[in-house]
Amino acid sequence: MAEVIVATLEPSTVAFLDDEGSRCGALSMNPSPPRLRLAVATVDGESKHVLLLGDTFVVRGRTWRFEDVVFHRSTSWIAELRYVPPGAPPYRPPAEPRDYVEVELRHFGTVDEAEIVRLEQDLGRRLPPMFRMWLAHSNGAAPVREVSIPGTPVTLGPAHPILGVHPDEVTRDIRFGQRQAGAQFSDLHVVIALGRSGSFAVGVAATNLDGIFMLREDVRVEIPYAEGGQRFVSPPLYQVASGIGEFCAALQPVPPATAVVR
Repeated sequence: MAEVIVATLEPSTVAFLDDEGSRCGALSMNPSPPRLRLAVATVDGESKHVLLLGDTFVVRGRTWRFEDVVFHRSTSWIAELRYVPPGAPPYRPPAEPRDYVEVELRHFGTVDEAEIVRLEQDLGRRLPPMFRMWLAHSNGAAPVREVSIPGTPVTLGPAHPILGVHPDEVTRDIRFGQRQAGAQFSDLHVVIALGRSGSFAVGVAATNLDGIFMLREDVRVEIPYAEGGQRFVSPPLYQVASGIGEFCAALQPVPPATAVVR
């Protein structure tokens, strides 16, 4: 057997721990602190384990450790189970915290149907159903501190909210976002947030309906002219969520050391 064996677990998946058919699956994962409830099935029967990061369990005489977990949101994660052979070095916890923190978003109120219709008329397109419903119940939202989707550079915060219908507070209004950043998006999108280092938009066409897309300011794509010169254009959009609910759930606090200050 190899000295280093790693098995990965995701929600609703099974990891095979050895060639003899032993396997394990997650019963649940609590994010803060990370706590994994694991079911292990072998030819000898089934056992259950509750593990904090660094805890070990034994399967058919072999020791395994709950080594790490990376959260994308509270219900989306990847855990690492590592075989611990005799004489292996002691466990070293991850340098970065592994807790998932649900961020506080302060909603701005509600919007009635007539106001949303006027917004759609001004934009020249109808909002997609999931975002439209969210807008009616929240009228946008501001994180109480700087947040981002882990692994992406664009941040939101108190001064960079998810936009709503605020004709009397221009910088919080979707029309303002569309005027500021709309030229960088096609007519298949409506801008919903002007963040630091980029923008977010919601898809309004059948092919991208309700998806949330990110445009980064720190990346440009070079396209050569036929004459040999270069011109710079905005890069392709990155889809970061299938809808506004998933987008809000994926937001996490930006560590102070990496927070963008302008």
